[in-house]
Amino acid sequence: MAFPRKHWGIAVVLAASLIVAAAGAAGRSSAADPRLTRTDRAKLCVTEGAIEERPGGRLSVNVPKMRAFVTVPVAQIVEARFTYLGATEHQARLGSGEKRRQFGFKLRAQDPCNLVYAMWRIEPKSEIVVSVKSNPGQHSSAECGNRGYKNSKPGRASPVPRLKPGASHILRAELHATELRVLVDGAIVWEGKVLSEAIPLGGSVGMRSDNAHLEFEFLTAKFPRGAGGSVLPCHEGTEESDEVMFDVIPEQPQNGPAPSGRATTPPTSAPVDSLIAQGKARFMAYKCYECHGANGEGTDSAPDLVGTHLNAEQIASFLHKPSPDARSAGMPDIPATSPDLQPLVAYVLSLKRSSAP
Repeated sequence: MAFPRKHWGIAVVLAASLIVAAAGAAGRSSAADPRLTRTDRAKLCVTEGAIEERPGGRLSVNVPKMRAFVTVPVAQIVEARFTYLGATEHQARLGSGEKRRQFGFKLRAQDPCNLVYAMWRIEPKSEIVVSVKSNPGQHSSAECGNRGYKNSKPGRASPVPRLKPGASHILRAELHATELRVLVDGAIVWEGKVLSEAIPLGGSVGMRSDNAHLEFEFLTAKFPRGAGGSVLPCHEGTEESDEVMFDVIPEQPQNGPAPSGRATTPPTSAPVDSLIAQGKARFMAYKCYECHGANGEGTDSAPDLVGTHLNAEQIASFLHKPSPDARSAGMPDIPATSPDLQPLVAYVLSLKRSSAP
């Protein structure tokens, strides 16, 4: 059907509007990038927390802490089409003590000690934060804990919307060598160079959430033809934690009874208190609570620590060289030179002292 000449101007404007609208939609959709495909639950290794599969293939997270990586070889391009549903029912703090709500990606993840994060922080302030965790020579959370973080400053950045429950958005990250772009709903919100010493080329991609309830699709890009790597081994639930987290614990009173179910450390010098706090963090990082109980009360798998008759030297010796039974139950050896040894000893002793009448 031909348009009369007098309507050509209108037709041109209409066509231009449709092209602009289509371009905008493409920026908000993975359809614009044929490399992206949905990554289903079977291709994710969840090392902390849980990811549930919803009808239609969408994924759901509703735990205080989730960590996962993709087990198949993929490029350093990831996208999450998500709906934010608010805070998780139970909240947890980071090892630093900060209470934070966030969701984002892990890139070039060599291990829990060496990787790049691109995170959408939801609370306390809505912003995109890119950080590099670099701990050369360390490869497990027990070694590096929450050390080695450095934030990267963008070359250019734009504000991100404040997330409200029920809101849906598309978060995307593209890492090429040391150049990173983060996009929200098709618009670049962070662009720049991550720290050059960050991580060697390669590594897996994955995701992380803290205290955020979400439903989402996770999309990744295959390697170009001829490139790639091997399938990564997965040991689900064996937390390769990058930051120790713990339940919110009230400040301990200097006098009077402790809160129900919590151990109180008698007034001590500040350095000792600090050592005990470090020990508790390492206790959680090593997952000692799985066998010894959250407060050292013991389980069917391991004796209680509150009633132990061992002294500091004996506790250190046992941590350094666990018994065969303890080793078979998963207790690690803590080298005598490890910075974790003395804090763990101090923490176990604090549990023992708190039980005294």
